[in-house]
Amino acid sequence: RVVQEPTGSAPAEFIDAFPPPRAAVTLANALGNAGVAEYRARCFAEARAFHATALRLRRELGEVRGIASSAGDLAQLLLLPSGERTAAQVREAMQLYSECKEVRQELNDAGGVAGALRGLAAAYLQTEDLSEGRGKALACLEEAA
Repeated sequence: RVVQEPTGSAPAEFIDAFPPPRAAVTLANALGNAGVAEYRARCFAEARAFHATALRLRRELGEVRGIASSAGDLAQLLLLPSGERTAAQVREAMQLYSECKEVRQELNDAGGVAGALRGLAAAYLQTEDLSEGRGKALACLEEAA
């Protein structure tokens, strides 16, 4: 794929409508949307890169709801059955789902907490020690219920 740099410049009224913090949130949202588009195109490495960048930006901004969303999206991508999955990717997915769960709890988002717990359970089932993973996965699902 060839990505061309945009030509020209944005009109001043557009730039004024999005002051720096808001512009950064808009950029983080655009990066997350690009990650979704790449996922739908089955370009998983590119999708992971977009979601990782969006998460990094949202952490810098302290955008709590966006952090939960991006962490969950990135964790899900790390666990996709696309090629070889490493133990490090599974551990990273677990950390991201745990972060997502904590943020969702702070937001009193019961549905989001349950979704993060289901993702965490899926990650535990992909650990090297399957018997331990099963027990932890079951505990997550019981907590989600």
